Amino acid sequence: MLKPLRTNTLVCCSKENFVSSILPTDSLDLIDLFAQAKLAQAAPLICQWSETDVLYAHFQDALRKEVERVTSDDLAALFHQYAPVAGVETDEAYKNRVMVLPHLGTALVGIRFRSLDLSRPFVTVVAHTAPLPGTTGLVEAAAVLREAFQAFAPKHVQFFVPADVRLDETQLPGGTHWDVHVLAAPVAQLRHRAFPPHFDRVQLRVPDELETYPRYVQEFEALFEQHPQHRDFARIEAREDLAVYHQEGLVFEVEIDGAWAGLVAATRSAEQGLKGFVVVEMFLDGAHRGRGFGPAVGRHLIERLPMEPGDTLYGTIHHENRSARRSAELGGREDIGAFLWVNLIN
Repeated sequence: MLKPLRTNTLVCCSKENFVSSILPTDSLDLIDLFAQAKLAQAAPLICQWSETDVLYAHFQDALRKEVERVTSDDLAALFHQYAPVAGVETDEAYKNRVMVLPHLGTALVGIRFRSLDLSRPFVTVVAHTAPLPGTTGLVEAAAVLREAFQAFAPKHVQFFVPADVRLDETQLPGGTHWDVHVLAAPVAQLRHRAFPPHFDRVQLRVPDELETYPRYVQEFEALFEQHPQHRDFARIEAREDLAVYHQEGLVFEVEIDGAWAGLVAATRSAEQGLKGFVVVEMFLDGAHRGRGFGPAVGRHLIERLPMEPGDTLYGTIHHENRSARRSAELGGREDIGAFLWVNLIN
């Protein structure tokens, strides 16, 4: 049994090189190691919103499942069952791995498939003990991961890049792209902001059932038909998922001037040191989209959240969805970082 790795002093947003090249084998040690690393590398805004020990606990909670995937035979078998890749015969290959990587120190990594599409394999870097390197370091680390997971023929390596980290994007391989940004703010802070324009014209209504779901789908399909590029960064939420959020009391129909105008939904969640609520849907129909109602809808949602002390509201918005990002920023949320997909296909 390894001795606990935790030090007596936790440092948030440290710019010192916290690098480890050890490979702990105990789950608690792994959680502790990577939670300290995530804390040291956290976006400065997050460190302003939470006490260090609280933020550290958030990272621990978020890492438990990922560390479990390092050793769990059951989780690996289930993953293999739902994502069977020709030539990969063992469940073991589907487990997360702890590796020492150039420029990243000790890293927690794993194979994934975008939307469980076997034609879109990628390697995700969950956590790493060295500070995020520059462009050359990312590319070199990605090359090692391509070889480590070559049986899956991954097309990208996914990194989370905190908002305060700057990269020379001109030196990245062609096909590398930004995916979603994480925009967040404490709920209490958002509630102290002035009401945005159109606030009095907007109402949120809790539906008895999801009876307007077909209309929501119809309006979304109309958006895709008019703007096909939106299929790359927006999706229609499944009725089954919305039903779960509806049970939490966090699905609302949007009414503007008394007319049905869309759907907004949230759920309790945690990600990247944030804990509270994630916006899973904020959709306005064609008659109301692009007319400045987004911040008002978001503020009504904020007012309806069953807030607990320390809760944040966050959402993931695609890099190309500039209007949605702008609406979130106008509503008071701030960018804490984004996911970068480094291309592995030459």
